[in-house]
Amino acid sequence: MSSKEKVLYVEGQDDYYVTLHLCKEYQISIPECFHICDCKGQNEVLKKISGLSNPLDLKLKIVGIVLDADENIASRWEQITDKLKRISSNYKIPENINSKGTIIEAINSDEEEFPKVGIWIMPNNEKEGMLEDFLMEMAEESNYKGGIQYVKECVENAKEKNFTSFKDTHKSKSVVHTYLAWHDEPSFTFGKAITKQEGFNPNTPLVQNFINWLRNLFEILPCQD
Repeated sequence: MSSKEKVLYVEGQDDYYVTLHLCKEYQISIPECFHICDCKGQNEVLKKISGLSNPLDLKLKIVGIVLDADENIASRWEQITDKLKRISSNYKIPENINSKGTIIEAINSDEEEFPKVGIWIMPNNEKEGMLEDFLMEMAEESNYKGGIQYVKECVENAKEKNFTSFKDTHKSKSVVHTYLAWHDEPSFTFGKAITKQEGFNPNTPLVQNFINWLRNLFEILPCQD
């Protein structure tokens, strides 16, 4: 199977580079193993899922989907799986998302042919949140013990004093970007900070679950690393 037939859809540039640098850290070669597509928004990822109804044009064999849970993980799961059900009633969709990442097998028959689909809902397939909450766990396990918690307290203090204007749903974004700015170099992207292990530890159980999900979904053998 060609790597051109394997794609991971993510919703933004930060998701793209975090995934890219984590794969590099775990010796998964991109794009030799699969391609990462920055869809530039949640709605565009959902449109890509709907587009799987025309697999002869896309010629995709394996599709991964990474989306933020935001405020309601159950709603996000239903949103994704409803689109898959519309594509084919033969997809065997589990009732609940797997905490270690969901993989739904491909449909291959004389009548239908649809790709294998993997679903990861940020941050951990279990709770509300987003990529930044995923990163906060990496920060909690970094060399700067207690650092991310101190940043949270600073951000909360700033909000109480009306020095901020971010929405409550974006609190984790504010915390992680502030935390990143305190490290060398303040201009680092998340991806580069992961590679330098500057404030983020890529060897946490959550990251390992994510990497194992990618390996299983895209059928990455040790010899391909």
